[in-house]
Amino acid sequence: MAIDTGIYERKRDALCQGLAGLGYQFVKPMGTFYLLPRAPGGDDLKFVELLQNELILTVPGRGFALPGYFRIAFCVEDEVIERSMKGFARAREKIG
Repeated sequence: MAIDTGIYERKRDALCQGLAGLGYQFVKPMGTFYLLPRAPGGDDLKFVELLQNELILTVPGRGFALPGYFRIAFCVEDEVIERSMKGFARAREKIG
């Protein structure tokens, strides 16, 4: 049984395009279902909390030996990715 990886590539590209348009910095992943952007302001715990207030679930990068980054999975419905962009924008604005 073949797995259609195109589904995840589309989700990855939508998340990457949206976050890049908001000024987030990251390396586009080639073979995973998550992204590790740099946390604006440098404090991954604080930024993850701001995202949580926007109903966006992420994990601090320090749990993966990457302090200053946060991890977000993109194996969600396309609409979830689309709706999250306003929250990503507001969280970034709050951090300064």
